[in-house]
Amino acid sequence: RYFDENLIYSLDSVSLRYNYFGRTGEESTPLHLSEMGEDTKWLMLEQIFGGTDKEENLLKRKTEILQQINQQDPLNRPLFTLFSGIALTEGQNIEGWDTKQIIHYYLKRQEEKLWSKNNLWHKHKSSLKNLLWLATICEFLEYADIEYIIDNAKGIIDFELSDENDQNLDELFSAFREISRLVEYPGLKPDILGEYFIVKHIEELSKSPKKRLRNVVISLLELAWEIRPENTAWMTYLTADNFGSSQGYATIEHFVLNTSFRDSESFNAEDFMLEMGILFYNNHCYNKAIDYFSKSILADNHIAINMLALCQSHLSNHMEAEKYFLKAKALNNPSASYNLAMLYMSLGRNLEAEQHFMSAIELHKHPDAVLQLALLYYNGNNKKDSALQLITNWEKN
Repeated sequence: RYFDENLIYSLDSVSLRYNYFGRTGEESTPLHLSEMGEDTKWLMLEQIFGGTDKEENLLKRKTEILQQINQQDPLNRPLFTLFSGIALTEGQNIEGWDTKQIIHYYLKRQEEKLWSKNNLWHKHKSSLKNLLWLATICEFLEYADIEYIIDNAKGIIDFELSDENDQNLDELFSAFREISRLVEYPGLKPDILGEYFIVKHIEELSKSPKKRLRNVVISLLELAWEIRPENTAWMTYLTADNFGSSQGYATIEHFVLNTSFRDSESFNAEDFMLEMGILFYNNHCYNKAIDYFSKSILADNHIAINMLALCQSHLSNHMEAEKYFLKAKALNNPSASYNLAMLYMSLGRNLEAEQHFMSAIELHKHPDAVLQLALLYYNGNNKKDSALQLITNWEKN
């Protein structure tokens, strides 16, 4: 939270990219930070403004600048304060900007002020962007990965590896720090910047008038899932969470939903589809969630089947919801009986609701089922004593 010139300069260093938290032995322990108040935020901005030709003017605009940043990011994330401070020192007017606009500015700045300085950039810009994209969605590349890409993926990289080109790659991925040789080629960090780059690069390639570049999209996605499926799955999840409505993610999603992935020791395709479905369910994107859950139910995954039923229920597709709840119950899903009872109760089918509430209580000790069944009894004809007895028995047990 406190930035001086040296710390700002070191933010892109390789040593920091994979060390987000303080370490104790081999374990990483998150730092417990208090909420970032306006005084702390302004102190951070003062450090960023210091020594620039805009410092005097910017320091006079404290109230205005803090208001603009608060409107930009109501979550008060320090990252966006940093990005905004940098933009202001470079003469940008951030009034009305949202988080996507500030990320876009910072990514463009990364290209213009860092990447474009590389000796390979002007002649091999597309190839280098492809490598940066792969390193970001895979979280890192190894030298052997780059060799494999050159040998096996036509159109991704249009230059050969050599001592000179190796040095240029080291400079590009280390942000021009003085490092003798990189062991790994890291992707863009922090994650949200990398996620935005992932969708933006896909969008740029997809809109290209050159069919050759549009075809590169599929090759890039195939390579990412082949080289590091577990990391690619994680970055895909994060990208969907923050940029799931973007056109770039729609292209990624189409690939994911229409590809048969191979399981490995570190990656299980069924679990990945389930997690993606839960992500979109929690974001109330039920139709998207259904697409992912439908990939997991092929192996009779009772959790996916129950979640699919919940989606159908939210979309008022009651017959489909009933069908999948019954299937999930048959597979002994611990929530299916309760969810089915709630569906029946909402449809006025109280006898069936009672039956499945009782099942949820007897088989799975579901506490919410006790409460809902008691309410069902209480609101029913001459069943108030039954409601009291149910609660009393539950408390005793």
